[in-house]
Amino acid sequence: MIIEGHGSAMAGPTKETNTKSSTFRPEIDGLRALAVIAVLCSHWIIGFTFPVNWGLAGVYLFFVISGYVITRGLLKEQARNSGRISLKRFFKNRALRIWPAYFLIIVLLYFIWPGFKQEDVAWHALFLSNFLFSSPGATLFPIHFWSLSIEQQYYLFWPLLLVFMRSRLWMICLLMIILSPVARWYYADIQIPLAAIFSLPANLDCLAAGSLLAILETKMPASALKKVTGLTGALSAMLLLVILYLSSQTIAFAETIFLATSFAGLSVWMISWLNERNAKKFLLTTPVIQYIGQISYGIYLYHLMVGFCMANYLPQLSHPFLHPLLSAITTVAIAALSWRFVEKPFLLLKAPS
Repeated sequence: MIIEGHGSAMAGPTKETNTKSSTFRPEIDGLRALAVIAVLCSHWIIGFTFPVNWGLAGVYLFFVISGYVITRGLLKEQARNSGRISLKRFFKNRALRIWPAYFLIIVLLYFIWPGFKQEDVAWHALFLSNFLFSSPGATLFPIHFWSLSIEQQYYLFWPLLLVFMRSRLWMICLLMIILSPVARWYYADIQIPLAAIFSLPANLDCLAAGSLLAILETKMPASALKKVTGLTGALSAMLLLVILYLSSQTIAFAETIFLATSFAGLSVWMISWLNERNAKKFLLTTPVIQYIGQISYGIYLYHLMVGFCMANYLPQLSHPFLHPLLSAITTVAIAALSWRFVEKPFLLLKAPS
């Protein structure tokens, strides 16, 4: 189905698709590598959640990247095709990118982890893990599925808004960025704290921030956009410092409500500021970092399964330094195999935009 958007004129474009996309930015894979490394460290290294939860920061960076990449790709498709995009192609490509490895890990966890409840499988298979984890008494494993559910839910409605409300997209993004902290405050106020982390409304500011950056790239001169994103980064850094101070005074509400917003702003600044030259200065375009970024989805998917197996089946290796090292090596190896034999074959089936 090809739908014409109002006015004129997903996978994120990457090198692994069947055609090399002109929208590919290698520095984005560098940021993906940083995000997944932050997640691994927060789960495997004691104390890495101080002074803030860097694992959540990595997830927020993933969200901003996702919003940016899918919106950028869809806008470029609209520009090439006289304001039209193919929703059928978009959803097919997203499924080919996400589903193969995702459903494989569900099957593996079902047989490997004794606590993987049969009644929970449907929640995970339908990408509703965040709803499950938000409910009181839920088993928070595999905890990382919540973020994948958030992204899939965003992919369901955002392309439709882009098609039918393109002239108002930037306002919609701003509204989501403003209302998301309100949603987190509301969930915390009514004593549903997990929903302040796991619900879609509580994470829309990160996804919308990435989408807004992609939209502004088509509307503003590059020099003006750099100033806007630079100011955004500076204000977000100041907000983060305030959050850290209040948290040190045991005032937790600031972190609950505004941490995601501060990292969303910093992530927008990083994506905007980074180009290939800047990325090289910080080694983000080195082959190792690029490869980690390329297989970051698999690393994210498999890392908790590996950690669980290490802790339960090889307890003799549960040394504070040995466990993270071996878990990281094993996770990267499994993710590399998954990329080569599970994910990449399906990517070759993706329809070019």
